[in-house]
Amino acid sequence: MRSLEFRLEGGDRNFGTAWLPASGGAHPLAIYCHGWGDSRALGDVQRDLAERLVARNAGLLTFDFFGAGDTGGDFSGMTYGRWTRNLVEVYAWTAAQAWADPRRLACIGFSSGTTAALRFAAASPGPLCVVSIATCLGHFINMADGGPARTLLANLDALSAGGTAPVFSTPFPLDFYRDFLKEAPVHTVQDVPCPVLFLEGGADNPYRRSDGRLGHLIRQRHGRPSMHHEVEGGDHGLFNKGEERNGRVMAFLQDSGLFKV
Repeated sequence: MRSLEFRLEGGDRNFGTAWLPASGGAHPLAIYCHGWGDSRALGDVQRDLAERLVARNAGLLTFDFFGAGDTGGDFSGMTYGRWTRNLVEVYAWTAAQAWADPRRLACIGFSSGTTAALRFAAASPGPLCVVSIATCLGHFINMADGGPARTLLANLDALSAGGTAPVFSTPFPLDFYRDFLKEAPVHTVQDVPCPVLFLEGGADNPYRRSDGRLGHLIRQRHGRPSMHHEVEGGDHGLFNKGEERNGRVMAFLQDSGLFKV
């Protein structure tokens, strides 16, 4: 397995790494979207997924969203719309590379990364499929504080006057809340044309588990290709169930046509 680091020239100039087979040619790729407070760095479970993909003559591409890792930036300037634009730019750049097969690009989102992945896929015919792990579909992220909607209402006067209110201790202006609530993927998940796998941990918090189930049911109602699976005892991200997580992801990518037969 070889790695190739890159930095985009436009937008937020996102840093990324492509993990590729040693052989040349155009490879199918899964683009991994990390979660809140995370980065493109591979943990053990993600590295195992990269190795499984390379064994199938495919690759894994990871990148740092705005405010994360080497891309950097003041996180209080983050919105999920901004993260979605980051993914749009990374996807377009990847599709133009000689080592990538533009017809076989998938998106894998984890936690807050699922919001960007699903928003992107709802507005673009590009991805072959989407894997949504620990799904953030609706209006909850900072669950203990009641979610951004409650924070917005509790601080509406201050936000309207140009102030900020915190989510996970980061102060955000009104634009963050407007974007989060108006454009939440719960409103558009039925518009994603490609197959979606909602993969949840049975020991994860109820908001993530319910968002994954809700997304699946909405897509079923609209006749969209969808799968849902909850791994018994799985934590947030299924990092304690890496073997099953990656096995199910690989099977879904196979069924969706990512790998050449």
